[in-house]
Amino acid sequence: MKNSFTKEIDEVLQLEAEGMLSDLSTSPLLLANFLSFDKRDRERAVNYIRSVLDECYKEGHLKVAIFHESQHLYGYAIFFTTANAQYPTYLHKIFVKEPYRNQGLGGKLLQSIVKGNSRVALLCPIDKVAFYESHGFNYSQPFEVPDNEKFRLSRGLYSDLCLMKNYQEQSEIPLFFLNDSDLTDILGL
Repeated sequence: MKNSFTKEIDEVLQLEAEGMLSDLSTSPLLLANFLSFDKRDRERAVNYIRSVLDECYKEGHLKVAIFHESQHLYGYAIFFTTANAQYPTYLHKIFVKEPYRNQGLGGKLLQSIVKGNSRVALLCPIDKVAFYESHGFNYSQPFEVPDNEKFRLSRGLYSDLCLMKNYQEQSEIPLFFLNDSDLTDILGL
């Protein structure tokens, strides 16, 4: 029998995979690819994304902070770390379930990550910049997808995102986002 923590990690990774697929399917750049998706296609795509997240989690690169009580998940944060101290922690997402929003849970999740990781960087939409600034992050620059053949399909998926960080020095940031190889697998191309 799975313990509570494993159950919650499973729920988080499933929610994240479903959320990532939802984001992809509503992208104007990819919308046409999703028009013929049926239940089986959706399940295959979610399973693919989930397998990527599972692999990162099992390898120890993906970490999860969970806000829960009595096996009930209120929210979570997903972040990536590396063994190389030259790289900061990359905060991929903070998510709070709808009924629990605007109660400070997102800020508490963020504080718990910053407390355990001195240098944290993240990407966020413009409407979230003020939230992160209120927690000690500074706007660094607009985010641009690498200009190479691995990111032709995904180029427009990450537009209008801002790079934020809670430290001053310049450093390379190990961002997690889907490349074209991932997208062709998700789309079944």
